Amino acid sequence: MLRNLFRRLGHETLERRELLAAEILAVRPDNAGLLQDGDVLNVAPREFNLYFNGGANLDESTINADTVRLICSGGDGTFGEANDVAIELGYVGLVNPGTDNPLERQQIVIRPASSAAHNAAEPAFAFPDDHYQIQLIGAGTPSLTSIGGEAFGGGEDFTINFRLDRGAQVVAVVPQPVTRAADGDLQQADNEIIVYFDDQTLNVNDATNPKFFRLVNTGGTLTTADDYTLLPEVADYDLDNNRVTLTFADAIPEGTYRLDVGLSDGGNETLAGAIRVGTLFDENRFTHNGYLGDVGGSHQNAADVDHYRLELSAGATLSAVGVEPASRSGDWRWLGVVVDDTDERGCLARQVVARQGAAKQDRGRGQRPFLQCPSELLRRWRL
Repeated sequence: MLRNLFRRLGHETLERRELLAAEILAVRPDNAGLLQDGDVLNVAPREFNLYFNGGANLDESTINADTVRLICSGGDGTFGEANDVAIELGYVGLVNPGTDNPLERQQIVIRPASSAAHNAAEPAFAFPDDHYQIQLIGAGTPSLTSIGGEAFGGGEDFTINFRLDRGAQVVAVVPQPVTRAADGDLQQADNEIIVYFDDQTLNVNDATNPKFFRLVNTGGTLTTADDYTLLPEVADYDLDNNRVTLTFADAIPEGTYRLDVGLSDGGNETLAGAIRVGTLFDENRFTHNGYLGDVGGSHQNAADVDHYRLELSAGATLSAVGVEPASRSGDWRWLGVVVDDTDERGCLARQVVARQGAAKQDRGRGQRPFLQCPSELLRRWRL
């Protein structure tokens, strides 16, 4: 009997252990929050981080574009069809390639080869607005496996869906386009610019509003002090060809330009929307490249007023408010400058108006409205 007791005490029941298959825990685009199935992203991620369970110990040799995929639906929102596009990956692999550290074998990084919204020649080298799937292959061959040879997900595939929606994208700009006339001669439209968009339908009111197409002559410098802006007379939206033709009043002069699409200087035509200049002192000044006339769907609305709000310390003097209109013909066009002196509650105390008669010569560049008035506390002025 004593012998049997010793036998029972000498018998040890071993813990049951088995190798666990790699499982995906989370997907994180860039440094954003974790991706949930069906999420809509408004920015094209530069990379996706795939996090696996502890002990996944992924086999680096099985991590490739065949086992880790980024699939685009081809525009119809469904998958498993002939029009699916496998997005070309610039990199897919461990976050630290070649590592022997098991802790670093629990994360895979995917980086698309391109963030371009459109590539007509090579659709796989683009990242257009569409529906997508990230697919991890655990079934069949080839498959994603661990160092021990266990297939990912116990031999089952994994997919997570998301949609990329960045809004309409400009895919090409053609300045002063050249066409062939009926008689075979080439003709250049020197007062036109054609802007091509991707295949998303634009809001017609926005696409035909000149204020959303601002042609800025940068003067060939990095400073904005010498910039001036032109707006087209007409913005003509061609839905069938996904393009907007901008027609300017005159031929676009030679220069170094930047075309701002979707950007408007509007919104400051009311006091509530006034651009806040901040506090000005003797040693600093404020300059702004604006455009008058861009309200009501027009490029030359004479009723347009731009408001700016600035603050001066008590007892300070506002020495000059200057307006230097850009003109293609070289002559300055006169604009009125009105300074509203208001108290702390915004009540009008006095108003000073500067027009042509109050102008002065400015270093040979021409005349500009110029005024001087005292200030106790606050100024709102408009051009």
